[in-house]
Amino acid sequence: MYIQAAADLEWKDPPTGYYLGEVKEKILWTDHETGAIVTLMKFPPGPLDKKHRHPKANQWDFWITGKLKEGDH
Repeated sequence: MYIQAAADLEWKDPPTGYYLGEVKEKILWTDHETGAIVTLMKFPPGPLDKKHRHPKANQWDFWITGKLKEGDH
């Protein structure tokens, strides 16, 4: 297990290809045995990604500011 201070990391492009905007992330924690990660993510305003599921997700994301709308609201 490895924990990294956010201030020591640069924003990077996420490895997935489904985001519609300029999404950036910092990976703060990784468990190399399970593949679990904790990220700090930066999203621009507006639509962010295509409708999708995460049936085997092993990632925690935290929202610091802003609002998230899901679905057709």
